[in-house]
Amino acid sequence: GNVYLTLAVPRSRLPLPRLALFPLEAGVALWDAVAGLLPPVQRARLHLKWPNDLLLDGRKAAGMLLEATAEHLFVGIGINVCSAPHVTDGGTPSTRLAEAGLQEEHGLEIAKGFAACLGDRLPQAGGGHDSADVLAAWKQRALWNHPVRLRDRAGRPEVLPLDINADGHLRVRHADGREEWLVSEYLA
Repeated sequence: GNVYLTLAVPRSRLPLPRLALFPLEAGVALWDAVAGLLPPVQRARLHLKWPNDLLLDGRKAAGMLLEATAEHLFVGIGINVCSAPHVTDGGTPSTRLAEAGLQEEHGLEIAKGFAACLGDRLPQAGGGHDSADVLAAWKQRALWNHPVRLRDRAGRPEVLPLDINADGHLRVRHADGREEWLVSEYLA
């Protein structure tokens, strides 16, 4: 009843300037695919956590990993449609999209929708790319004003997401008021 898939995106479709924001763009494509299947009243429960985890009511409904080779970028994704694994490693507690009304038969629709949404966002080889549109779309779907933990740091400090920059880095505020830009961090 869950979805596990990997998409291979040719690097020729992703010019170098586009790579920095591609994790955010993949998250937007996933949000769009799932939101398109939800009743409108349920869509407000769906958000993104930096860079591309899909949250339902603040709990993780889908996660994504991206890996690259010289010729492809691989987008691996797991989507909790009917069941949610128990999280024991300190990560974000999980949930399932069934809590918002989706059922097992929606799994294939989500997979196809994600591939289509991501494909629609990719330009033809060498085509243009508007990073401002990617950033605006991601910010609109993000969960703001909700603290997250820096899972791999001593004490697992809580931080508050504030903004993202043109490179896709996340600005956060620590409890002491200090702000920091995150480039690569595991948030829980």
